[in-house]
Amino acid sequence: MSFRVTTSKVEPDIVVLHLAGFMTTGPETEALESLLRDLLSRKNTKMVFDLAGIIDIDPEAALFLVRCFFAARGSGGELRFAAASPDVARPFRRTMLDTLLPFDPTVAAACEHFRGRSSTAG
Repeated sequence: MSFRVTTSKVEPDIVVLHLAGFMTTGPETEALESLLRDLLSRKNTKMVFDLAGIIDIDPEAALFLVRCFFAARGSGGELRFAAASPDVARPFRRTMLDTLLPFDPTVAAACEHFRGRSSTAG
């Protein structure tokens, strides 16, 4: 199964990018990076990468996700990762990046994080 991305808005200010397939670096991840930058340029600052559909991820693609996290943060946005299977989460645990990157068990939990921050801000 090739890598693909679809998007949805679960709330007016939260965009979910649903990733599916085998994730490796290449044209598909470059397209994902362009999509992320486009969303950020249009002031979509709360995003979730839904990893539930990822079958497997290679080490370079895992690093790519780290780059996406810092690109969002550097543009004033926030990116959370949701629903990673144990196999997909493994490279992040091995490198302890799971302690730096925000992983949530579900997309709903990631969205709840954004709601919680909004209601406690100020």
